[in-house]
Amino acid sequence: PLRRQRQMCIRDRYTALGNQIYCTISKNGSLLWCGYSVPCLYSTDYNEEYNLLSLQFNDILSSLNNYNYTYLNEKQSIVSFYQVIKHIISQIDSNGLIKNVYVHNAKKINDTTDLLNNLFILDRNFFDEANEAENCKDVLEYIARYLGMTCYYYGDSIYFVDYDIIKNINLYTKYTLSDDSNTVVALDLSLIHISEPTRLRRIS
Repeated sequence: PLRRQRQMCIRDRYTALGNQIYCTISKNGSLLWCGYSVPCLYSTDYNEEYNLLSLQFNDILSSLNNYNYTYLNEKQSIVSFYQVIKHIISQIDSNGLIKNVYVHNAKKINDTTDLLNNLFILDRNFFDEANEAENCKDVLEYIARYLGMTCYYYGDSIYFVDYDIIKNINLYTKYTLSDDSNTVVALDLSLIHISEPTRLRRIS
């Protein structure tokens, strides 16, 4: 019975499904960081009464490297950048830890700063000639490059920031993933410590 209990415990913690085990770090009730377990193998001879297990967690942007992009509508279609980003987040974040996406108001399209809902792409572009999908991290990087921005993760949000004008413009379009709404907000940059790699993950 004891051995069986140990096997169940180990199996539950060492799963190949990376988004089934996650780690969160919070301060005063606010989420600072979330990460997903790295798939790994574990074995033991059960000779010891206790076993020391080591778990590794990567933040959401790093973890997206393990997920391939899939079509939103089961086949290729023209989709907005917002649909692509939300779809990518849902691939890994089944627990709804990521609440928002912020995009720096550095550019306009059709006289609006709502870039993500006004830029579209055929998502077949995220597959090669053999119909092999790009991983989700690369797709997010393509979007960041097209916007001319850098993508960061912090707390419960993902940020797209244009460093060329970060000192001049503090306005961002906030996309709320739960209801697909968006609004322009002023962001206190003192809340985002870019120099602290433990809090932010950069896609450059």
